[in-house]
Amino acid sequence: MRTIEISFKRVISLILCIAMTMQAGWAIAGKRANAATSQVDPELTVTLPSSIRVGEDYQVSVTTNSDGAVSYDYYTSRGAQLDGKPTSAGNYRVTVTTAETDNFNGATRTVSYEIWKWPSSGNATLTVPATVYVGEDFTPQVTTISDGAQTITYRYNDLEGMPERSEKPTEPGSYLCLLHIAESDTYYECTTYKSFRIIKRTPNLSLTVPNTYVGQTYNPTVTNDSNGTAAVTYRNSNDTLLTFTSTKPASAGTYTAKVSVPETDEYYGAEYTYEFTISKYTPDATITVPDSFVGDSYEPSVTTNSDGTVSVYYLANNSNVEDEQEFSPVKPVDAGSYTAMAVISETDTYEETECSDTFTISKRTPNATISVRDTWAGDACSPSLSTDSDGAGSAVIEYKPVNSPDSSYTTSAPTSRGMYMVRATIPETAAYLGTSCTNTFEVKLRPAAAAVTVADPFAGTTYTPVIATESDGLSSAVIEYKEKNAPDTTYSTTQPTSYGSYMIRVTIPETARYEQTVGLADYKIVYLPAPENAYDLSGTMGNNDYYTSDVEIKAPEGYSISTAFNGTYGASVTYSDDLKIVYLKRNEDGALTAAVAVEKRPLIDKVVPAFSDSTGSSITDGSSLFSDSLLVAVKDDNLISLKVNGDVIDLASAGSVLTLTPGNGTRKFTIEAEDIAGNSSTIEFILKAEWLRDRIIPADLVLPLDSAESYNLDSGSWTVSGDGTVYNGGGQIFVRESGDYTFSRAG
Repeated sequence: MRTIEISFKRVISLILCIAMTMQAGWAIAGKRANAATSQVDPELTVTLPSSIRVGEDYQVSVTTNSDGAVSYDYYTSRGAQLDGKPTSAGNYRVTVTTAETDNFNGATRTVSYEIWKWPSSGNATLTVPATVYVGEDFTPQVTTISDGAQTITYRYNDLEGMPERSEKPTEPGSYLCLLHIAESDTYYECTTYKSFRIIKRTPNLSLTVPNTYVGQTYNPTVTNDSNGTAAVTYRNSNDTLLTFTSTKPASAGTYTAKVSVPETDEYYGAEYTYEFTISKYTPDATITVPDSFVGDSYEPSVTTNSDGTVSVYYLANNSNVEDEQEFSPVKPVDAGSYTAMAVISETDTYEETECSDTFTISKRTPNATISVRDTWAGDACSPSLSTDSDGAGSAVIEYKPVNSPDSSYTTSAPTSRGMYMVRATIPETAAYLGTSCTNTFEVKLRPAAAAVTVADPFAGTTYTPVIATESDGLSSAVIEYKEKNAPDTTYSTTQPTSYGSYMIRVTIPETARYEQTVGLADYKIVYLPAPENAYDLSGTMGNNDYYTSDVEIKAPEGYSISTAFNGTYGASVTYSDDLKIVYLKRNEDGALTAAVAVEKRPLIDKVVPAFSDSTGSSITDGSSLFSDSLLVAVKDDNLISLKVNGDVIDLASAGSVLTLTPGNGTRKFTIEAEDIAGNSSTIEFILKAEWLRDRIIPADLVLPLDSAESYNLDSGSWTVSGDGTVYNGGGQIFVRESGDYTFSRAG
């Protein structure tokens, strides 16, 4: 500690500085420069809402720094004072006054404003039916918030200049309904309108006439809600030149009935038509003809409830033209399929009708059998046919595979292996029907053998097996592989490339001449010998044979490298302490080596030294810290050099944990650290004594004070070293000159 002598002038400066600070409430800058007090004019602002409506509560907003009481006076626009805050429509003034106090003068502000009536137009709705029928009463509906008097009038044809009347119109036409709401104390006046029409009703008119038969009684059904009288008339639908008549039709035909109703005072006129039919009866009729053989006698049987004449006609079913002109009354006698048709003529009571039946005159069916002996592929077939038909000499022999559709039959004898059917088709003759017969036989394939060999390939390469066989199916051979001792269910067409012992199976499918055959063989896949220099190391070299970056293990020229056998190969892989082996692949053919031991173990240090405080938190470069004693830990497993403000720290004796102190003031520290690999870090920060956190001066310490800074002195009496004056505390202080000072409590 050094002793400071304070001259008379310096003591006076310090006393004046402390006295002025205490007079301003210990603030750095006071509002007045002398100790005398006086009143000031206050700030006073008065605002009201931009829009105020009748009956609406509103507030006068006052902003002031005066501590005087605030009063409000309200006046009309002509100056008449009101008892309280107005709420009815009109123009007003409000005067706001703040009372005089010890600190502030009194103040007055006057603001003019207006209270508006509520509009009615946006809140008034007139509802009138868009369409009113003649004779139908209606009442306009008014919805409004206004309490003004309402007047409803009507104007014809929605035209300007037409007179308005209070009576509701009743005649057909277009009208306007007008609503006028008079002004009241609370709401402005408004007018609105709705257009509407008065129209006649369209009658709900309908007509139905039942379909009927000749001689039956019928009556039309009419629906009509008009007060006009409906009339029904008729005409033949097929003759549009005929006029409608009130006479009801009775003969068979199609007719149109029309109902008409005239226009009245309340309804429009209308018409409605409906078509109906008067029909003859349709009789029931059936005909049956028995099947027979050529030469047999047969008769048709007809049953009907009609009294018309019955005629029977015949038509061969192989006719391409199926109209009545092809039918003949002559009974057929030749073999074939026929249709018999009975025609019953029309009478007064029944329509003409017809009915039909199909029958057959047949030939006899012969007996027939056919057989073929089983044979080898390529041998000729020798079918044997037996039949009682005289058409055997014209029989057609055909073949197809078993279970194939009949459409696949061909006259060519089969030559491929398989089960086949033979069919003989015997044509029809004068005495017999055509017929066919079938049988099955087999065409067999010749057996074959197969052999396969594989030279021992390198792991990772592809290879081609050598196959020998007499079968002509070699081009379609299926080659499969499995591990030597694995079950046969593991055979796969995927060719193995990994080291080991394997089995190969070649399956040659059957062909047109040979059966399927299989060949088996075992073989080995061996590793490619690794080159003498199997890899090199690559990375950024630091100090002391350390790498300061990731280290890459590079493959030699012509090879790729991977950390897994048959894995992803590339020019290099990243070194790690856990990596014990690598694998190489020869690029020209993909051959793979066995595992190559990683015996070169490089030294790697990529971590730069780090700085943290006693809590483990990082220290930020350029930061300011408060502490009377700060522990700084320098973390790096390979730390080799440490400097504080240029001074070298002996790591062997002092270690890497630093204790830094700012004394009683502020000190700047620069810490430099470097590890064995050459990684370095530098940090700069400001360390301040704890009392500078709140700047409250502690007693009895030599303190370096700055004339450009302000400090705080606790309440009570204080002395300063070198000066016998007693000072009052409790506020901010300043020193005239920077230097070391010691403050002590007096008494």
